[in-house]
Formats: sequence, C-alpha cells, structure tokens
Amino acid sequence: MAFMEADEQWAYRPSPKAIGMPVHRVEIVRIGGPRRYGDVHVRFLDGEEAGVQEWVNPGTLVVPWSQVSVFRADDEREAAAAEASCVVRGSTELEAARIVFGLVKPKNRVRLRRGKADAGVLEIKDLEGTAAWLELDAQELRAAPLLFEDRDGRCIAPWPVTQRLARRVAEKLADDVLEEVARRHEVLA
Repeated sequence: MAFMEADEQWAYRPSPKAIGMPVHRVEIVRIGGPRRYGDVHVRFLDGEEAGVQEWVNPGTLVVPWSQVSVFRADDEREAAAAEASCVVRGSTELEAARIVFGLVKPKNRVRLRRGKADAGVLEIKDLEGTAAWLELDAQELRAAPLLFEDRDGRCIAPWPVTQRLARRVAEKLADDVLEEVARRHEVLA
C-alpha cells in the first residue's frame, strides 16, 4: 500500500478484492484519530455519496486516483481471466490443482486463488523464474489468451494456463504429489 496524506485523492472500493466492482473517488480528510486508530477519514467526491464523509479501512483505498486508469485496466483483465476460469468451480480438477500447487516451494512462487469469483486463477510472482523452474518458455506462456502481468509485476493466469502449469508441476514433483494424495487417502479411510 502506498503512503497516504491528507488532501490526496484515492480510489475507494468497499470490498477491495471484488474484481470488476466500481471504484469511487475520495479525498483523504484525516488519517487516524482519537477513536479510529488506523482508519482513514474520507470525503466522497462523486456519485450519490458526493460530499459525504466517512471513516474507512485503509485497505479499501486501492490506489491513488492518478493511477485509477491502470488499476481499472488490470481489474478488467482480471475479471476476464476469472470469467474464463469459472467453469472449474467445484471440480475435482481444481481440487487436484490445489493439492499440486500446495506443494510448491517457496510458497509465494505461485498462488492458486480460492475465492468463488476467481477460482482457477493463478498468480505467478516471477513468470521468468517459474517458467525456468518448470522448463517452459516464458514468452510462450505470455502469449496465452487472457494471461497478463499487472501493474505490480504479478502474472495473472486463467484456468487453461493454471491447468497446464499444474500438470507440469505434478510431473516435476511427482513423488511429493503421490505422497500427499496417499496421506489424504489414509485420512479419509
């Protein structure tokens, strides 16, 4: 999160991770206060709420307003990746991918999203490094439909790419995957 100061304008979203939901322009009135430690006092600048002042969690201030167009572009691409991945919700393939990606070290290399809205979407922290580890061509991965690198450098991949990488990780970590599946089977038996 960027540093905030009074009088700055920011993009506010009540649920910051609600992909595709609108953002509202607010001005920071005050940061913290005697009763609201950590919260930010904002004034809404547009829409039906224009002029209203409210205390909000700083996490709901998603980007400085000067960066809102880039944020919205990333948000639209993320929504498209989530839409393309929604077919996998509740499937055994998704559960298998969760097992496989749960074994990847270091843990922050890849993250399979678990939310209902974005199930099947994969975040890759370092596409070049991950592709090299999996012995895949990073440029070929970048060419996949709906895959993109966001403003923070994270690679966001829709289900078809997630599925391909899960298979490759399962090949690379076959012994670990089989051991984990056997352990889970034992627990269920």
